Amino acid sequence: MTEHAGVADDVEWLNELPMKEMTRLYCRSQICVLPYSRSFAGLAASVAAASRLPVIATRLAGIPDHIGDLGIWVKPDDPAELADRMEEILNDEAIRRDYGTRLRAHAEQNLGWDKVARDTLTVYRHALEHMQKRVLP
Repeated sequence: MTEHAGVADDVEWLNELPMKEMTRLYCRSQICVLPYSRSFAGLAASVAAASRLPVIATRLAGIPDHIGDLGIWVKPDDPAELADRMEEILNDEAIRRDYGTRLRAHAEQNLGWDKVARDTLTVYRHALEHMQKRVLP
């Protein structure tokens, strides 16, 4: 498919890369494209946000859970819209910089392990409180 589109030399397929290498590649990139309709793309979206990389994505695969409302959203299975958004963002450095800056701030505020740990602990506390109400008369 990439050969047919004439972009085979411009695409790096990321599959099971160590985090350090993934981060290095993201920092060299201009956009992150996640047209997922299935599976899970939270890690890719989170690393992109931390790397100040605009994310063009569907609202599926857990992506909004990681980047909030800061995605450049496309409909699943709409290649024309995906191509239009990619072209638009690649041709506008100011928009890329704006999205990247806002995504990085979002990542710093919401995606650090300390925040994830606090949020997870809150869920466990609520579950424990609920269990105690059931057990204790």
